[in-house]
Amino acid sequence: MERSAVSFNPGSDYLYAIVHGLPRGWRPPAEGIGGAPVRTVPVRDVVVVASHLATPVSRTPLNQAVHADVVEVAARAQSVLPFAFGTVLPQALEPWVCARLPLVRASLRRLRGAVEMQVRLVSLDACPRDLEALARRLVDAAGVPTWAYREAPRLAAASVTFLVRRRAVSEFLERIAPVASRAAGVAVVPSGPLPPYSFTPSLETAASPVLAAS
Repeated sequence: MERSAVSFNPGSDYLYAIVHGLPRGWRPPAEGIGGAPVRTVPVRDVVVVASHLATPVSRTPLNQAVHADVVEVAARAQSVLPFAFGTVLPQALEPWVCARLPLVRASLRRLRGAVEMQVRLVSLDACPRDLEALARRLVDAAGVPTWAYREAPRLAAASVTFLVRRRAVSEFLERIAPVASRAAGVAVVPSGPLPPYSFTPSLETAASPVLAAS
């Protein structure tokens, strides 16, 4: 559910990501959410990718796509902590980041060179399928220690999300392919690589989604 923008202050910072190790010559996209310029804010040894907002953010397909595009460009850094769509900081950015630097640095080290791979499992018929058992087989085949399983019973679907080293994506897909090909009655659909949204810790004690009321 979208939250009311009652606490929104013009000039608040919209947060896309915190990164470390941007490549030489890297430049952010010219425009972000609402056409606002995307800026980079160095805070100690990390960089925050953000935009100043004049108005609240609406959850539209265009805005969501713009957010994803900016994060994808930021993810060219050696390590990235992506923020969820709609995260707006109504207070001074640098003190907020400095208060969280130990967690930010530890998370950036853990996610260095890593991407997210998602594998969606969808039942193709009315016959009940043990999606969790299939997910376990995928996990065993992948040999990846960090993963998350989510199930959507009403949709007869589930997903397994893996934290994979970028250089190992092809090997990961090769490892799960035999399990996927033998999954009777279930579509196994991998996607990625993506920024590691699912494995980024919450930094939103003070920063919360501020969206335009629908």
